[in-house]
This record gives sequence, C-alpha cells and structure tokens, in this order.
Amino acid sequence: MLLAYIDESRNADTYFVNTLLVRDVDVIPLGNALNLLRKNIAEEYRLNANIEFHGYDILNGKNEWILLGSDYDAQINIFNKIIDCVLQFNVGIYIKGIGIANFISRYGTDESLLHNAALIWNLEKVQNKAMQNSDIVLVIADEVGAQSSFYRANLRFHQANATFGWDPEILDRIADTIHFAPSRESSLIQAVDMIAHANVRAHRLDQRPELVTFQKGLHDKLRASGRLCYFGIW
Repeated sequence: MLLAYIDESRNADTYFVNTLLVRDVDVIPLGNALNLLRKNIAEEYRLNANIEFHGYDILNGKNEWILLGSDYDAQINIFNKIIDCVLQFNVGIYIKGIGIANFISRYGTDESLLHNAALIWNLEKVQNKAMQNSDIVLVIADEVGAQSSFYRANLRFHQANATFGWDPEILDRIADTIHFAPSRESSLIQAVDMIAHANVRAHRLDQRPELVTFQKGLHDKLRASGRLCYFGIW
C-alpha cells in the first residue's frame, strides 16, 4: 500500500497541491526519523519539544519558531535538515500547480474549485503510479474545514468516473476516501508541508544573496534527489 500525504501551497501566481507518496513500510521509519530530528532541533535551539515543522514559520521566525527571530543561518540550517531527512527515504513527490489568474478568468473566484482541480489532477499522477505496481493508495490530507465534504464527494465521483483533465483517469486505485487530519498530529503531513514550502521558495527571487543561494539549492536538491516524480503547472 501507498500513503499519499497532501497539502496545498501558493505564491502570487500559482496555486499548488503537493503530494508526498510513501510506501507503507517507510511510514513509521520516516515518522521516527522526523521525531528524532525534532527532538534534536528543539534541544539545540531551546524550542518546544513538540514543535511543529511548518515551512513558512521556520523561514520567517513566526509563531512557535519566533525564538529564531531573523537568524537566517539557523532558519536555513533547520529547513535543510528537515528536507534532507525526508529525501533520504524512497518517497515520491508530486506537485500540480494551477495559474491562478488563468483559472479565475475561466471558472471564477471560488477557491474550493481551484483546490479541487489541482487535487484531482495531482491524484491522476498518483493513480498512474499505483497502477504500475497494482498498488492502492490511501489519501491523508491537512484538514480544510467545512470544504472536506466537497472534496470527498468529488473523489468519490472520480473513483467511478473519469477525471476532467487532458489525461483523464478513473481513480480506482485510490482507496476509501480522503482522510483529513490536523498537521500537528501528523509528522508526515508536516513533511509534505515542508516540501510544499520548499517548492514555493525554490521558485522565488529574493534580494538577499544568502537566500538566493539557499533557494537555488532547494531547487537543485529537489530535482537531484530523484524523488520529484511529477511537476506541472496548468
């Protein structure tokens, strides 16, 4: 079985749905590795022992990570350690982006429609991977509040009917439903959050030279890892 951990991200132009695909035998080892790293980071920087790995907060010294302030060296060091921890495992990364302006011009400003399109098109790629080995996929996503029923209903429809993209698929290798969970309770949802933010930062231009170097390094790291199985923007 494969487990697909899903989170969304965005920049000014593009809305992304990001999937971290993990084989069942790697779920517990990856979670244990992340928790050990969390313990070491918390001790080194005197942070909350159960601190949540959240990409935006780490790189901005926000919320639980406020003690990092504007210590860019610490932020970059921690961020890279977490990404490296995830990439050492045989995971698959699937990133589907949608140009926001183009989508709005065609379909309006309802963000649930934008999210659903990116989600379904992302799951088409996950479906293809599962079919290669006659595998099944359980989907676990960061909680989305009241819209969860809408996304579950759309998945249920496409488990029996072809998707609406240019490469339509019946999502019959996606098991059961979408299971929504709070990111604080799932190290692997936190892991996909980190990958999601790494992708956003890898495509961002900053004026600070050290951040330009860091962001180029993220771009190169994701692609050189061999873990990026799909990246596309509509």
